Amino acid sequence: MRKGHLKEALFFGLALSLAGAGLAVDLQSRRPASAGVEVAASTGPPARFHERSVFCPPARGRGASRALSVHTPRSNGIRVTARPWIGDPAPVDGKMLWLTGARRRAVNVVGSGSRITAASVVGWGTNHREGPGEAGAPGGAGASGCSSLASDRWYLPLGASSAGWDERITILNPFPDAAVARVQFAAGGGVELQDPHEVAIPARTSTRVEINRVTLPDPSLAAAVTVSRGRVVAWKTIFHRPGIERSSHRLGRLRGRSSRTEPVPAGSLFSLGAPATSTRWYFPEAGAGPGRSTTLALMNPATRPATVTISLLGRKAIVQPPRLIGVAVPAGGSAFVPLRAPGARRGRARTFGAVVASTDDVPVVAERLMSYSTAELEGVASEVGAPAPARRWSLPPAAARPAADDIIVLNPGSQDAVVDLTVFRPSRRGLAPPRRQGLVVEGGSRGTIAVGARRGRRPGVVLLRSSAPVVAERRAYSPDHGDVASIMGQPLPLGAD
Repeated sequence: MRKGHLKEALFFGLALSLAGAGLAVDLQSRRPASAGVEVAASTGPPARFHERSVFCPPARGRGASRALSVHTPRSNGIRVTARPWIGDPAPVDGKMLWLTGARRRAVNVVGSGSRITAASVVGWGTNHREGPGEAGAPGGAGASGCSSLASDRWYLPLGASSAGWDERITILNPFPDAAVARVQFAAGGGVELQDPHEVAIPARTSTRVEINRVTLPDPSLAAAVTVSRGRVVAWKTIFHRPGIERSSHRLGRLRGRSSRTEPVPAGSLFSLGAPATSTRWYFPEAGAGPGRSTTLALMNPATRPATVTISLLGRKAIVQPPRLIGVAVPAGGSAFVPLRAPGARRGRARTFGAVVASTDDVPVVAERLMSYSTAELEGVASEVGAPAPARRWSLPPAAARPAADDIIVLNPGSQDAVVDLTVFRPSRRGLAPPRRQGLVVEGGSRGTIAVGARRGRRPGVVLLRSSAPVVAERRAYSPDHGDVASIMGQPLPLGAD
């Protein structure tokens, strides 16, 4: 009897062990595939440990340079690995990391212990060539946030394939399985004038689609990247060559100017696409008048037309332009809206913010193109708007060695916002400059805050805290590349700092 009971007990224990192992394997196999989340062994308390990736784009082109800024506002033993860049984790601990090198490869920046933010700063030398027989491209500078998610669709409202504009879309597949994507193009009339372009993206690689080679010339070409298998991240780069586009008067629709005005300066546009639509988009930076021009690109992926109103906000009492009320965006199409200097209480407002709102609840996507030709700023920059205001923003650098570096804050609400800035420089704790504390941005207006750039000094990440919901972005001028770059801030949840 004892032998029989002993055998039964051993059998029962073995069955429980196998069942437990099978259950563990089944639970892991059924774990939801969340973009940017990896499971790893923890050496600390399980409740405080998590690992999250943010996906950063490559920088292609001979003479291209790239740097990544990584930051977390907490200081609780956070470590960061840039895969496949840096093998051993580097500590952040409430500071900023400035990583350079490996420009041609996309990077997954992985943090353990807390939320991290990352952004890519890119510069291109003049007259670089990417291969035999290819024409040289102009230099320029750009900045883009790294993405904390991968999606099955991305929207890129601003684009062109006509003379003088060279557009490329980079599609990154950070996962171990191949992905299949389709790039679809939308014109102003709501009819697909260009054939879709399908592309396969191997596992853990990025693929570049040269728009000028797969489409007919078009001065206003919105694009959508849809994925039939897998999930991806999409960025857009556009190089502008001044003078070539003069043969095409239709480019006035893209740049927001008529063909009789001065040409758009040379430069580069570099931005992350939008993974979703929204009924509102906020732009702290806009302007019109001598030395500045702004065009908003609106994209409507829905099956019914959209009607939007563009409101302009500034420090003066701006009069709402009637032409910006009830702007029609056709179903499946796009619209390009140049902004003019609005009337104000005293003269005209040359700098202002913009809010795009859908008045019939049809969600759209909005992107802004800005051109500068002033004593302090020269070049072009583009950025997708922010879909919502927040009280905490992480603002990464927009240039590696800026000569001008500013934070632009838009307060779309009715109550004043009190803003405090903390600057995190490489491998240093955050500093709160006294002159950057307690700054007031009146309700329904915008303000520009100089960060204090020093030539040759690496910039830092700026953490913005506000008493009321605001939207913030960063703009910088790179003298090394003769171009302006802008980057929208990354909103942080309350308590993240």
